[in-house]
Amino acid sequence: MFRRYEFMINTSRDWHTLINRDYVYEAANRSFCAAHHISPDAVVGMPLSRMWGRRTFENILKSKLDRCFEGHEVNYQAWFDMPTVGLHYYD
Repeated sequence: MFRRYEFMINTSRDWHTLINRDYVYEAANRSFCAAHHISPDAVVGMPLSRMWGRRTFENILKSKLDRCFEGHEVNYQAWFDMPTVGLHYYD
């Protein structure tokens, strides 16, 4: 499905990823990849725990994703130190 909207998603400056129930990336747009200095091919198949670190995944991300998988809307705000843009607050 991501391929169908690939052009639209890749023109956005916002980060867009598709994550499956095994907490593995199935797709990522150019903005996300650029912020992480990684190619889309390297992201696909990567577990979130590898991208963000086991501690961040277990203590923060997993519970938020579990709520999403249950059908709830989840909002999360935090500071992120990204290689290309430095320290920024993301929602």
